[in-house]
Amino acid sequence: MPKRKGGSSSSPTPNSPLLKFGVLTDIQHAPVPDGLFFSGSPRYYRNALHSTSSISTLLTTRHSCPFSLNLGDTIDGKVNSTPKPALEVLTNVLDVMKNLQGQWHHVYGNHELYTSLTCEIMSTTLNIPFKTEGSDLIAYHSLLKSPLPPSAPYRFIFLDAYDLTVLGRTGSKRSAAEIYLNKNPNYLRGDVNSPVGLLGDEVRFVAFNGGYGSTQMEFLKSELDECRIKGQKAFVCGHQPFHPGSTNLICLTLNYKTMLEVIEENSDVILATFSGHSHWPGYIESNGIHHIVFSAVLESEPGVDTYAVVNVYEDYMRIEGFGDEVNRVLKFGKETAAGAGNVKKRGKQR
Repeated sequence: MPKRKGGSSSSPTPNSPLLKFGVLTDIQHAPVPDGLFFSGSPRYYRNALHSTSSISTLLTTRHSCPFSLNLGDTIDGKVNSTPKPALEVLTNVLDVMKNLQGQWHHVYGNHELYTSLTCEIMSTTLNIPFKTEGSDLIAYHSLLKSPLPPSAPYRFIFLDAYDLTVLGRTGSKRSAAEIYLNKNPNYLRGDVNSPVGLLGDEVRFVAFNGGYGSTQMEFLKSELDECRIKGQKAFVCGHQPFHPGSTNLICLTLNYKTMLEVIEENSDVILATFSGHSHWPGYIESNGIHHIVFSAVLESEPGVDTYAVVNVYEDYMRIEGFGDEVNRVLKFGKETAAGAGNVKKRGKQR
């Protein structure tokens, strides 16, 4: 049985939800010994595989989730120090994820880009539909689910936080990322992931973060316009957090302000954003949108399985947190949600 944590709050008596799904993030499995991040937090690289297997089983046997979200960083960049190819390590994780008797929907993160995994490989193995933009492949798409009642459909919009990045990008996309990263003198000196000396949200100008290109922004606007026309509500998903109030500032995308403007301009159709990357649970409600950052599988000690089950009702959402995840009851609409006080804003640096 996984350890369960998180606050409690008064909430409506839950009946059958209109929609139910599981969420996990930052598995970061690698066949290497356990280690410590420079902040001192432990990382259980091998155990992450066993925990993912357990979680996938629980999402079926205990929770009956018809589908689940994996919010990126499925394997760790440390696979580069082992004789095993990154594709083999990724396949090992995906094999245990088959314990879920439903669908997985994946995004990718910076750690996939540290390895030999190409966008073509991720498209095939993770079933992520990439789009061609110039000489690069970018992964943004939408998924429409049809819960009961049919009058309240939901759309999941998956975004690529590494549309603009120096990790595996070429031409104008790499150049656009460089414009942001050149604001960090440590990057210019070759210490590409150091935020030392940067103030406020400028700490995000490090190479393990990415950004959103203009074409992807237009895609998101178009999807939200279609939601509005069809009377749908949207969940926006990506690896990196969308709001500075939900996370350690070092985990934000390079051009998060522009993306956040688009999101908040569409608060009439967006219910929530889901992300990982920071490794700690985070939350803020802003303009009626719930921004939720989920905890990492990687940093839960052996015997603790960290994941969430999201239950969506007509006027609220109930998140059941297991392991190091947090319980939340979040009402839809522009009001402070019950459970908001459970957030650990400090976050963990990526």
